[in-house]
Amino acid sequence: YGFSCIAGQSEPVRYLLSALIFPLGVAWLALCFGVSKLFPKKRQWEGPKVCSTMGAFLQVGFSTMSATSLAPMMCYQHPNGQRSIMKYPGVICGSSEHDVMLVIAWILLMVFVFGFVSLCAFAAYMVPRWSAKRQDHFVACARFLVFRFRLDSWWFGVPLLVRGPLINLPVVMATDFPPIQVVVIAMVLTTGMVMQMLAWPWKV
Repeated sequence: YGFSCIAGQSEPVRYLLSALIFPLGVAWLALCFGVSKLFPKKRQWEGPKVCSTMGAFLQVGFSTMSATSLAPMMCYQHPNGQRSIMKYPGVICGSSEHDVMLVIAWILLMVFVFGFVSLCAFAAYMVPRWSAKRQDHFVACARFLVFRFRLDSWWFGVPLLVRGPLINLPVVMATDFPPIQVVVIAMVLTTGMVMQMLAWPWKV
């Protein structure tokens, strides 16, 4: 059975189910955390670790989440002048189906893409202060963002996270112009590589 068998033939419904993967994943972890409070204390989940797990889940799926949120904005032009969504060619841009998908996309983009990046940037800014004040529970919440990097490059998780949406953005802005997409994506990847060479952030 494929995904289309579950979602049906409606493109907006299929898109909605794709977009719900990320909120449902976070909600499932929150639900499991709440249920764990019904068990003896030694079997209860710890809040900071759950928070870090949620962050790791969103971090791993961030590029997919960004691509999903931007998918309805990628419209290519037909020879007859009409435009369709690249990933859902059966949906004409400007139609009622497209409008529904755009509402879902903007919610996902603002809450889970921009919201997650903002939280990560705030956490990266605050981690040194939390660590100095021995606020270990806050540091544990942000562990997913910093544990892979050296102490002097703890912040590198944020630019690494932003790279995903920046790679998808040229396809949105210049859907009908592949050469522009290639140049901008190459610039994003080159900038990221230079930053990595200068910071050399990874633990070895």
